[in-house]
Amino acid sequence: MSGQYLNEEKYQRKRTFLNIISWIMILVGITGFIGGGILLFGDFVPFERMGLVGFGWILGFAMLGFGIMLKVFANSRSITAYAAQSQIPVAKEAMKEMTPAVSEAMEELAPAAGEAAKEIAKGIKEGLKD
Repeated sequence: MSGQYLNEEKYQRKRTFLNIISWIMILVGITGFIGGGILLFGDFVPFERMGLVGFGWILGFAMLGFGIMLKVFANSRSITAYAAQSQIPVAKEAMKEMTPAVSEAMEELAPAAGEAAKEIAKGIKEGLKD
């Protein structure tokens, strides 16, 4: 494999591009949502144009939402790294707490596992004789 999908420089360029597009969408969405809300609910628009302004208001809100989603997607690597780093200490502590219990359980299961292994070996030897 040539590693074309794991190219760090390509990733950084795409991330920068997506961040720029997401900020543009967020700003346009906020402007459209606030402006449309003021026009719609401030009685600045004649009744004939209310449907068009209402559609623009909803479109501004949708663009704001899509911009935020794109921003989260562009930064998903950083978000995942943060989540992993915050969980590692908890996992280490849990392993320290579980180690004695697992060790004790393995000591109790060892004789039974040994017996099972002997029976399996015995069955294989008998099978080879036949």
